Amino acid sequence: MLLIGVLAHIGKELAMQAQNGQYDTIAVYDFGTEYLAEIIRWVGSFGKVAVCVKPDFDADKLKELNPSGIIVSGSPSTAYWPDAPRLDERIYELGIPMLGICYGMQLMAQWLGGEVEKAPQSEHGAFKMRLVNDSPLFEGCKDTEITTWMKHNDWICIMPPNFDIVAETDNTPYACIQDLDRKLFGTQFHPEVGKRDSDRILMKNFITKLCKR
Repeated sequence: MLLIGVLAHIGKELAMQAQNGQYDTIAVYDFGTEYLAEIIRWVGSFGKVAVCVKPDFDADKLKELNPSGIIVSGSPSTAYWPDAPRLDERIYELGIPMLGICYGMQLMAQWLGGEVEKAPQSEHGAFKMRLVNDSPLFEGCKDTEITTWMKHNDWICIMPPNFDIVAETDNTPYACIQDLDRKLFGTQFHPEVGKRDSDRILMKNFITKLCKR
């Protein structure tokens, strides 16, 4: 029996079960993050099944899986490298809520018309972040300044069209972005490893409120 929250390898049987509504799944695209277990744990803690797939899991396979949401992980790779691992670009247009974390956000921005480059100043560790616009990700968060966990050497230098800035740090102007029409969200920080109320609020809002069938 497939247990809620466990790391699952995609197969025909699971795809059929998900398609039939037997499981409420979140597709987790693993780009080599060291925090994969934490993502899986968050998904399971809110009663959904995390299905871990590799970057070459294309849009057609994703539609067969029929997840209620997508999480794209961080990575040791760099989004602007010519041979950097990428998603099937059609996935961004499926209308499935997506949360891109760090590299996952940079990939999204790079493909959808923004630009990513080496950051003038890396951020590693805990940093203060300011919420500058409303977002369903932070619904219920009482503070406008929160502490987040950063671990990145690159950043978005030009935001893609139709995206809005949600949060910033002193060093990173696009710490969190969103395109509400396409249900695309990105965080430069790592809410999956945070232990603060704001991290739990973000993960819960995305997994339980934004990811609905």
